Amino acid sequence: MNEIEAKYELVHPERFRSPRLFKALQQAGYTCLQTANELQVVDEYYDTRAYHLARAAATLRIRTLGEETLLTFKRQLHQEGSILSRVELEAPPGLQHRAAIQAALDEIGIERQNAAPMDDLRIWLEAFDLFPIMSIHSVRDKWDVMHADTCVGELSWDNVQFSSGDRRKEHLALELELASTQSDEHLRALSRIIEHVLGPAVQPRPESKLHIALDTFGMPISL
Repeated sequence: MNEIEAKYELVHPERFRSPRLFKALQQAGYTCLQTANELQVVDEYYDTRAYHLARAAATLRIRTLGEETLLTFKRQLHQEGSILSRVELEAPPGLQHRAAIQAALDEIGIERQNAAPMDDLRIWLEAFDLFPIMSIHSVRDKWDVMHADTCVGELSWDNVQFSSGDRRKEHLALELELASTQSDEHLRALSRIIEHVLGPAVQPRPESKLHIALDTFGMPISL
């Protein structure tokens, strides 16, 4: 499926915490219903040593949400302003999902190098010469964005820590993901409200968190 998001960096997080944004959204016909508070999200990103995935505007991660593990591949399709559109393959790492991931890696030119056992996910990734390059830990608050009793998207506020070796950096992210069945007109309308109300408190960052982390640590990848 395709994922469409508006992505921002929060420069002044206290502006987001004020009621002005939620009031403006309500006046435009949108209601925000909080669905998560301080949700712990741990992402381990993988790439080759030459950053083949990052250079192809793609990411591959293992996400841990409590007892749940998800294997996620994303690749950029289009970017305009704060809005980023990507192909997304996300599911628990069963055999069928791994086959879909392998096909996506093949398209980028990352081929399986050996017949590693399928039961250990990380050893399976090593068979493609994929190794952990970044750990990203997010503490997330989430809201469903409703319009006329229909969920049109999800708003999230992430307090993020990037970790690579002994290096650590903090990052505050505001993201608005469009529901898969909805028109992107909702996303554009919501983005305009966010940018108008929060002004310089937010800066468009239409990139994956991994690419932001690589740039933050001075490891720029040419796309």
